Amino acid sequence: MNFSAILMFFMAISVLATATFLIFAIRKNFQTGKKFRLRYLDRIDRLRFGKMLEKHGINANELLHTESITEVETQIRNCHGCVKTEECDRVLNKQKVTEKELVFCPNYASLIHQN
Repeated sequence: MNFSAILMFFMAISVLATATFLIFAIRKNFQTGKKFRLRYLDRIDRLRFGKMLEKHGINANELLHTESITEVETQIRNCHGCVKTEECDRVLNKQKVTEKELVFCPNYASLIHQN
């Protein structure tokens, strides 16, 4: 057996090990991302922000795929810091809402941009 055949064998084993590692790492990354999105969606659903997304016709799951987490986090902070909670609750409890009624929201401009 010559040296080049042995070297090729060990290189093939190395490439196979690397490919296997990458496949498992990518799979784990997808699973971690899915768990993160599910926890984040649950968090959004419990807030007024989730209800406001619905009033704007925005799917929270799609929002997490199209916007950066920092942007979504900024919108959640805006919602938490809002002082117009009574007006917000009144609007969110209505069946049908006009765009004019949603203007008070500190996230209004970014939400209409996402819609």
